[in-house]
Amino acid sequence: MRELSESPDRDKQEVDFLIALGVPLIWSQGLGTPEVGSTYSRARELCEKTGDSERLFEEMAGLYRYNFNTHNMRKAEEISCQLLDLARNLKAHTLLGSVREGKALMNEARQLALELPHPASKGLTLFYAAMQHQALRNPDEVRKLGQFLREYSEEHVATIGVPGIGLEGWAMCVQGEREAGIERLRESIARMRTMSHYWIEYMLFLMTDACATTGRIEEGHRALKEAWNEADPSGSQWLRAELLRLQGCLQDAEGDYGSAEESFLRALEVAREQSARFWELRTAVSLARMQADQQRIEEARSLLQTSLDAMPEESETIDRHEALELLERLR
Repeated sequence: MRELSESPDRDKQEVDFLIALGVPLIWSQGLGTPEVGSTYSRARELCEKTGDSERLFEEMAGLYRYNFNTHNMRKAEEISCQLLDLARNLKAHTLLGSVREGKALMNEARQLALELPHPASKGLTLFYAAMQHQALRNPDEVRKLGQFLREYSEEHVATIGVPGIGLEGWAMCVQGEREAGIERLRESIARMRTMSHYWIEYMLFLMTDACATTGRIEEGHRALKEAWNEADPSGSQWLRAELLRLQGCLQDAEGDYGSAEESFLRALEVAREQSARFWELRTAVSLARMQADQQRIEEARSLLQTSLDAMPEESETIDRHEALELLERLR
């Protein structure tokens, strides 16, 4: 490629090569590696140079995933807004949003997805919408979207159905269908292993969360260990605070309160380093509950108030509601 003389055709060929290279790089090296970031950054530079808006969307989706996964949230938020603008104009590609942008952007992304004629883009957009609903702890919507992705994959994009199964399983566990939900999660993880699927860390996170919720402590520890094994080689950071919090929840359930507190405090530290106020508040509630059980009332109140003050007042989430409710009980 370097031997070709400068020309629009040469630039187009390099863009095609870089975008085709992106997914194999993610699968082989992980979403958080510098090679992935440099590949998509170079593709973006060329797309902007040539004015190729359609390929620019594909490139920016990859660059968004890289920045989100390495927890460069300011950059990820900037790119997600640009993606939304492009999606409004093209109506033929995916939109990737972040939890931080909230329900309004998520609903807009879902509406855009229904108008996308490209099956892979539509499926991926709805998958990200399901992830946002899961982060907001809305099992009804997660289950609907997971079921849609599973059924949609039968006619369109086979790979998108696998994470759909896992999302559906997580929702079923939260709704009380524990055995069936755990089986769905196991199926999703098993199938991802045969596909070298780069969302396996997320599915293992969902399994850990479901196990912590349903009291499956031993299986939760196994899933957590596998999630760490997936995250560490790839440099993945975006779930780090939540994995540490779940580690604390499992240790708390076992009565290992010293280790649990260490995990919760580390989760708080990571969330604050990443400016992830959403995860910070969720961890604060988990730790404050344990402190309250130990009659450490003043510590629990102080922790909750600090984390609530860091969250925008308009952030109406289940976590905020639980934090306010617990704070009121501790007064």
